Amino acid sequence: MKSIKTLALAGLSILFVACGGNDFVEMKNDRGWNQELYEFGLSELQKKYPNYTPYHYESLKTASFLQTGVESYRFAQDFINRLESNAVLYPKDASYNDMVFLYKDDKDFRLVWISCNIQTIGKNKRQKYCRFNDKSEGIY
Repeated sequence: MKSIKTLALAGLSILFVACGGNDFVEMKNDRGWNQELYEFGLSELQKKYPNYTPYHYESLKTASFLQTGVESYRFAQDFINRLESNAVLYPKDASYNDMVFLYKDDKDFRLVWISCNIQTIGKNKRQKYCRFNDKSEGIY
């Protein structure tokens, strides 16, 4: 009985790998941005792109179908580093900024900059909002 289960699991593993299993990195708030805005931002991202699975931009390095994966990863990392260095505009305790690799399949993917903040003035004070900017151009 145990050998049948082992054989079945091996077959499923082969099928998964043959059908394009990936080693993408799960989303994580690894840079210390506001956790509430991180969660809100991912929720809003899923509403805007419901057919895509969000992954950490580190996944660009391991996407074997991308010719520009490593260069795209470096671009995303440099972009976020520049935002982090501007603590006046993007304070970590009151904002969330990240590059997200959205994946549907090997021919349908996006790299999106997500920027979330909490309104600090006006009638909508304390309201959360996010902006999304597609940075996929040049990724293939």
